[in-house]
Amino acid sequence: MANRRDQKAMEVIIPAAGQSTRFPGMRPKYLLMAYHGRLMIELALGQHLGQHRTHVGVLRSHADQYHVRETFADLFGDQVNLVILPEPTNGPADTVAQIIATADIPADSSILIKDCDSFYSCDADISGNAVLVDSLVNHPDIRMAASKSYVDTNDQGLVNNIMEKKIISEWFCVGGYRFDRAGDYMDAASQLLAEARSEVYISAVIDRLMSHGKLFTTSQVNDWVDVGTSEDWYRYNSRPTIFCDIDGTLVVNQGQYGDNRFDHEAISLTKNVALLQAALARGCQIVFTTARPSQFKPQTRAMLDRLGFASCDLIMDLHHCRRIIINDHAPTNPYPSAVAVNIARNSDTLSDQLPMSRILGERL
Repeated sequence: MANRRDQKAMEVIIPAAGQSTRFPGMRPKYLLMAYHGRLMIELALGQHLGQHRTHVGVLRSHADQYHVRETFADLFGDQVNLVILPEPTNGPADTVAQIIATADIPADSSILIKDCDSFYSCDADISGNAVLVDSLVNHPDIRMAASKSYVDTNDQGLVNNIMEKKIISEWFCVGGYRFDRAGDYMDAASQLLAEARSEVYISAVIDRLMSHGKLFTTSQVNDWVDVGTSEDWYRYNSRPTIFCDIDGTLVVNQGQYGDNRFDHEAISLTKNVALLQAALARGCQIVFTTARPSQFKPQTRAMLDRLGFASCDLIMDLHHCRRIIINDHAPTNPYPSAVAVNIARNSDTLSDQLPMSRILGERL
């Protein structure tokens, strides 16, 4: 990506220099790997990677202990400027100010500040000063609503008020803030940090700028996902891999010999099929396992495709006996990381022992 800086070029800043206290016993949260094999920081960068000059600020202690420099080099090459901060900062506003200063971002450049622990898609043409928001109406099951910041707007769509941890409207901040001039941000943040006796939030910088006549609008995002706590992260990643037997579980038991052979039309166990189809639609991975000999793979594959599982893997030639799953567990993959469900042969009652709420729950 070219390093040319136009007069009003927008630069993306991701502050990731916190202590990750809401993720106890884990590596820094931005290095956590999601169920699909991508790191949180990759998801946070989202649509901005390669589109704008991007800066990520991290603590030196984390960079040294967790090989952040090497990880970023492998992932992003020269698309991301990694800013190493020597000491913990006085909150998000301070982290951003130090990134701006260290990265030598020009005062007349526009900046977009984006949290590392939320994902969304936004308007690529946002201009001016803006707060990225979403509506509580779109997220009726939102957790810890009172812990977020909120904005109130007037009839012209201008922000009247922004407040931390107080619900003053349906519009909550999603962790994205655009400033038309980095210099304006630095002026307000410097004043606040000089006066501060506790952490300074980005909302305080916006409030200070509005008190000096700067106008802010809102821009609604799409597909917002919050992973600000370990419980949120567990929930986001609760799309387990399901190893499912075929005969007696998915379809009425068939065999290589007799009157219901593998090459006959299978009779599906409709409730079990429906549950697994729903799990697949919600993002779970299903691997079908069977003792069927691989010579019957064409018939078995055709049956799975017909039942709606064309995208699922198939493992054949297993022993016709008990099966054991062995898996590790850790704070990032909490106990129990492997579970077993046994149902009677040809019983269409899988949902009684493995309801969808258990499949997609915070922890199995």
